[in-house]
Amino acid sequence: MLTALVSSAMVTPAMGNFIDGGLEWLMVTDSINLGFEEMQVQLQSGGTFEGYRHATLDETWTLASNFGYNPDLTALENAVAVENLHEALGTTFASSAGTLQFSTLGYIDDGTRFDIVLQLPIPDDSSTYLGEAYQTDLGFLPPPSNLIGHYLVRPIPEPAHLAAILGLLALSFLIRRHRIR
Repeated sequence: MLTALVSSAMVTPAMGNFIDGGLEWLMVTDSINLGFEEMQVQLQSGGTFEGYRHATLDETWTLASNFGYNPDLTALENAVAVENLHEALGTTFASSAGTLQFSTLGYIDDGTRFDIVLQLPIPDDSSTYLGEAYQTDLGFLPPPSNLIGHYLVRPIPEPAHLAAILGLLALSFLIRRHRIR
């Protein structure tokens, strides 16, 4: 994950969407430079992110939990989980001012942010890394930024539902074919 010490915005290369908890998650880095209000338009029919919606706070915490994050553990103990979340979602911000830090900053459905932060007090010693995830409510919506993205999801049909749909389609085809004869 560490490629260089930087003091400005850094975005990790897109690894693609991933599925977790029955939801397809879009990388947060794919949605930077759009304010919360602008994103609402892009989520509508014909918008860039049509079919997606903002994740809820509960969905975001579930994602973090599925990656091993546990709010009852220390930041030291959560560092690996945070690093894995960064790999999946991308990092929207990096800073070397003071302590080296990588962050994924993104909006959730209520307009607040969910921040995932990894601090590297001693960059060459992973045993010192500190990982935290938390909701941030600034009380206002800042303008669009290349440092903040959006946690966007869309539901993925369960395999059983997909099988049922395919079965119904096959049955309707057979009924239709039988009626034609």
